[in-house]
Amino acid sequence: MPSIPNLPCTYLARRLTVVAQLIATILIGSSVVKTTPQNAAREPVHGKAVERLMITNAMVIYGNGRPPFGPVDIVVEDGLITRVGAWTTGSARMPDAVIDATGKYVMPGIINTHMHWHEWRVPSIPQSIQYERNLYLAAGVTTVREVGGNFRKSKIWQAESAANAIVS
Repeated sequence: MPSIPNLPCTYLARRLTVVAQLIATILIGSSVVKTTPQNAAREPVHGKAVERLMITNAMVIYGNGRPPFGPVDIVVEDGLITRVGAWTTGSARMPDAVIDATGKYVMPGIINTHMHWHEWRVPSIPQSIQYERNLYLAAGVTTVREVGGNFRKSKIWQAESAANAIVS
């Protein structure tokens, strides 16, 4: 196999190398830059109670094995679902807040009928009840039935729940 002679670096070769490096830097840099769409949504507001909420363009999961349906609009008033269907501006008063659920699904909350609240996972590692509540909620569990544990604390947590003092 013939060998390729080791040629001295010419001015043109150096220029091409610099140009190639600049192009690579621009391409890599442009892929890292965060672009913001012109119609960017506002930052979400969490933990703010509203009297009337509308969730738009949601796909609804029945929870009984039937296929999801939608997209539909869901109106929630004072914490209760009052309407599922197409929203028309003349049908009722305007919502206080709107959540765009395009491409997302809404489903009934999961009920865990046998669970134990634990403040200690193992004897030496404390775990807050709030942390455990957040894990359950993130997994879709909205209702639990505690079947054994610290009765006094369970009654306190039950009273907090009834007073809507538990926030996850």
